[in-house]
Amino acid sequence: MESGDNGLHFLPFDLNRPYRPNGISPELCRNQLGALEWQRWLLLVEERAVLGHVNLKSDPMDTGRHRCELGMGIESAVRGSSFGSALLDAATEMARSSETLEWLDLRVTAVNAPAVALYQSRGFIEIGRVRDRFRIAGTSIDEILMTLNLKDAD
Repeated sequence: MESGDNGLHFLPFDLNRPYRPNGISPELCRNQLGALEWQRWLLLVEERAVLGHVNLKSDPMDTGRHRCELGMGIESAVRGSSFGSALLDAATEMARSSETLEWLDLRVTAVNAPAVALYQSRGFIEIGRVRDRFRIAGTSIDEILMTLNLKDAD
């Protein structure tokens, strides 16, 4: 519900429209990393309230099994703490533990400078930018594509 506050869009959909992205799939969470379809979700929970999450999802193509996509979100009340860094580090280590995965990809809105800075601090590099990727409430928003080589020792 916080996406769009103060012009900071981090979810690429309009909250006033019926479409929502897919969330947790318990079935896919049971599949092994490296399977054709799988998901992993790590949650930051306090007093039964989810304050943040990070998720890893398999590439939808069989030929992309060496890659997965990362998504994450942190509630405004705990942004600026170390929770986002801890969630990102845990997800990265989980991906690194896989014998199959070599790349961790993500997409982030260009207006989300704190998230871009966090990803860069962890070694993600920008590999592309899609201009005018989203239009939310009349605002054009670019999307940045970033990646991390999981097998790179640096």
